[in-house]
Amino acid sequence: TLAATAEFRPAADMLEAVRQLLLQFEDYGAIPKIAELRARVDRVRATLEQQTFDLFAGVQAVVETVADAAVVDPERMRKLADACLVVDALGRACRDRVVQSFMEAQLRQYEELFGAAQAQDGHGHLQHMERRFAWFKRLLRNIEDRFRPVFPQHWTVLHRLAIEFLDRTRRHCEALLSRSGNDDVTVLLKALQGTLRFESEMAQRFEAEAGGSGARAAVEERHLDLDENGNVLDPMSAEGIRKKYERQRQQRSAAQEREQQEAEARNSRRRISAGPLDRVEEAPEEPEVPLPPIRGRASSIFDEFLTPYVMLERSNLEEMLRKVQQEEDVREGGSGAEGAPGALLTSSMNMFVYMKNSVKRCTALSTGKTFFGLHNEFKTCLRSYGAYLQERM
Repeated sequence: TLAATAEFRPAADMLEAVRQLLLQFEDYGAIPKIAELRARVDRVRATLEQQTFDLFAGVQAVVETVADAAVVDPERMRKLADACLVVDALGRACRDRVVQSFMEAQLRQYEELFGAAQAQDGHGHLQHMERRFAWFKRLLRNIEDRFRPVFPQHWTVLHRLAIEFLDRTRRHCEALLSRSGNDDVTVLLKALQGTLRFESEMAQRFEAEAGGSGARAAVEERHLDLDENGNVLDPMSAEGIRKKYERQRQQRSAAQEREQQEAEARNSRRRISAGPLDRVEEAPEEPEVPLPPIRGRASSIFDEFLTPYVMLERSNLEEMLRKVQQEEDVREGGSGAEGAPGALLTSSMNMFVYMKNSVKRCTALSTGKTFFGLHNEFKTCLRSYGAYLQERM
């Protein structure tokens, strides 16, 4: 009856109670009456699952067209919140189906604005990466404003939506980068730096802090902050310190939110209304599949296409060495004679300073194939410099 009238809140309680009751008869499935009862329960579950799916499918068109959150029918939002209780009672597979369908509807416009059809002259070009991220941030705000009282926190809908958005962005970028004519280093680096900043922002918002103080220290040690221009911030500068403490504050907030989500999930699994059982029993927990990390979700695809950047670094290093070698100035280190112990070649000092800064720039973008390619270019330049030194001897 509850399924026929779509009374979701009491139906959720009854579903959980019936599930607990059937667990007591798990070993008696061959008895016809028990088998008949289980079949009836399965039919009710299928009806409720389809009802909740249709309810969320119906509201998605409203999300796409209504500009003002206040226009959304509060009664419909209440019904959606009750339907979420049913979805939880039906299990993770049903929840995943509802969330996936919801995400696909929200990102439909993203494909229209930034997908393959817009890759050349529209918003989808690499030059317009920031527009993608601005669009998604507006989407997050709209969904949060309208659906905060609807989706349970342990569903992590916004977190999953961010991952889905980055997966689609990765596919778009791979298609763009695979085409010829995308060797403009400035455009490549700007697109990659914007993607890294966005991933960092999303990771700080959604990913809870994990591990003890040792793990936190390791994360801080390998974390590189970028300024608004994509340059690496000195961790000891005022801006670098501010970024560090802001990141730690967001991590603490994320950890608290995760604890709240876990508590809510436990309470949801323990929901059994007063009735024939007249007690609360712990339902067998479905293990949650951890969400994949956000950092590198989209940005890692650039690593295969940064050869123009590596060649630019090599060209800049060679040009710098040519200029310095032409005006080689031997700084005397105490002996006062060229070639004496302690004499310092300006070119060597400039070369290693440039390499150090080049490594900083590269590791802020990639520690994979691009960094390996850069190290090979360094080897080539060092061999060339070694030949230069032999000529001076």
